[in-house]
Amino acid sequence: SLGPWEKPGLDPDAGVDVRWGITQDLYLNATLNPDFSQVEADAPQLDINNTFSLFFPERRTFFLDGADYFDTFQNLVYTRNIADPDYGLKLTGKSGRHTYGVLTANDLSTSFIMPRSLGSNVTTLTLPNEDLGSRAVESDISIARYRLDLFDNSTIGAVFTDRRADALGYSNSVASIDAVLRPTNSDTVSIQGVYSRSKNPMQLRERFGQANETSGNSLRVQYNHIDAEWDWRIGYDDIGKDFRADLGFVNRVDYKYFVTTVGRTWRADGDSFFSRIRLAADYDRTEDQSGKELEEELEFFLNMNGPAQSYLNALVGGSKTYWNGKTFDEQYNQLSMGFSPTANLGIGATLRIEDVVDFANTRLGRSNRLGPFIRLQFGRHLQFNLSHTLQQFDVDGGRLFTANLSDLRTTYQFTAKSFLRFTLQYNDRERDQSLYLSSVQRRSKDLTAQLLYSYRFTAATRFFIGYSDASFQDDRFDSIEPINRSFFAKFTYAWQP
Repeated sequence: SLGPWEKPGLDPDAGVDVRWGITQDLYLNATLNPDFSQVEADAPQLDINNTFSLFFPERRTFFLDGADYFDTFQNLVYTRNIADPDYGLKLTGKSGRHTYGVLTANDLSTSFIMPRSLGSNVTTLTLPNEDLGSRAVESDISIARYRLDLFDNSTIGAVFTDRRADALGYSNSVASIDAVLRPTNSDTVSIQGVYSRSKNPMQLRERFGQANETSGNSLRVQYNHIDAEWDWRIGYDDIGKDFRADLGFVNRVDYKYFVTTVGRTWRADGDSFFSRIRLAADYDRTEDQSGKELEEELEFFLNMNGPAQSYLNALVGGSKTYWNGKTFDEQYNQLSMGFSPTANLGIGATLRIEDVVDFANTRLGRSNRLGPFIRLQFGRHLQFNLSHTLQQFDVDGGRLFTANLSDLRTTYQFTAKSFLRFTLQYNDRERDQSLYLSSVQRRSKDLTAQLLYSYRFTAATRFFIGYSDASFQDDRFDSIEPINRSFFAKFTYAWQP
């Protein structure tokens, strides 16, 4: 058992979001402590045998509203990095051909991605604390975005982000210029150049081998063509070794990447079973800044659409992959199928069989992954969604690990104004410790549950109340133990001043 709760009883927390439409094209958002207002659980993802940080979409209202104002070709504004904001202000607007956005916030926890050429980690800056051993470090955040519309459908813009924690002498500043040019309705050229400069405190220098001050550049160029029959793209990335975007989602640096894709689409009339068929081939090559080849990959795709919203997607490919001083020949095959025989039922599954690198032990293994899903609608009120992922990974000597990931979401719609939603997520990883070179947990489990009720008074006025809990188990415990329980409520009200 984990023992008694550290804070028995209630530990209340509150927050508020305000949105003011100054004009039809100018909006001001303000927030105080918005973390509690995340009312939808993240979709679970398998993180085993993966060296890169996982991407999770934003859920908080303050950051979602007007988020597209800050979008660029490279993801330089990823607000999930703002983990525990104390307050935030955001102004977004459009005037003629000019679009702009400004965001400022104070984050009580300074977390960001530390990328490398072959992996990345999320790190959190801390300061020593007598009672807790260490405590999180606050940081100040500033983001600015400007975009100018050119001609009928082209743009040019700039982004600036800055994050700094003066208590540690830490800072990361990013400046970018980007352009999207559309010479025809079928052709798009995207270009973005970025410069970053960082001051790294001692804990970053010791853990990640960073210099006291670092700077780096990033360049991304891509040309896309899409018409009724053909699509192709040519892309090139050049990301410097010391480039970092601590307010973005950049989980790989120190590489040069070239990719080209060609696809052909056939569209049939009403007499054919398949309404759309696409065949495509993709080639890409990645090397680090010293010229070492990290990956060379060739893939072939088949996409088919038929009646009853049916689809069949197939992928066959292979690559030469570098890891830990060795190059491995990977091969992979994937098949996804699904259809909706009635409006109330949707079913499908994805099967992936591949020979891929076992990153923990630097060898090749065989991975078999199956992911079925089902969507059921019972009458007008009850909806049921269930998905599951099973992955089995075998190496010489036996089964390295088995992973099971389940996601159940059930919604009961009482009326057009109110609903009750229940979410249950379960993640179970079992490993053979004798097949690992370093110490690992034999078994680890995560279980999360959430119950949410929502009532909409008007189109812009809504009330939420809910409960969530999280449980965990590893080799230290005989059963799943609760680690967090929370109640939350949220009220949104809109008025015209």
